[in-house]
Amino acid sequence: MADLTPIVPRLAKLLPLLGSDQPGEVAATAAAIGRLLSSVGASWHDLAGRLATPATGMPAAEAWRAPPRSSRATAPRPRRYRVFTGLDPKQARQGIDVILATSADLTVAEKTRLSAIRNQLYQSPHRRLTSEDERWLTTRWEWHATETAA
Repeated sequence: MADLTPIVPRLAKLLPLLGSDQPGEVAATAAAIGRLLSSVGASWHDLAGRLATPATGMPAAEAWRAPPRSSRATAPRPRRYRVFTGLDPKQARQGIDVILATSADLTVAEKTRLSAIRNQLYQSPHRRLTSEDERWLTTRWEWHATETAA
């Protein structure tokens, strides 16, 4: 299996674009990923293999699971406010972009969920966040705020 480490940052930026509602953008993104993989002597099969066997050495199902909250924090964090409640889609996307750009401890599952919510907001400019998404994003924002304050 080829070493994908040098291209992981670029892959992380390209993979969410595969969720676009524009067929041309999806095709162009797939072609760009194919070229990127070729640049390090890898194939789509290598990428799939890497996703199925994370570098952690754990079984794939365990590696994708979020770590327990106790390992993320030393003290409980107070719930002060509802950051994402009632935001328009543009503001919500901006908040998600901040979390994605500055949170170092995001799991793959969290990054995937954040990207999926952001893509849904891009695709439907009048879409509002569900109450479940608002709660989850607010919790993630509070973790983010505590991480950056430390």
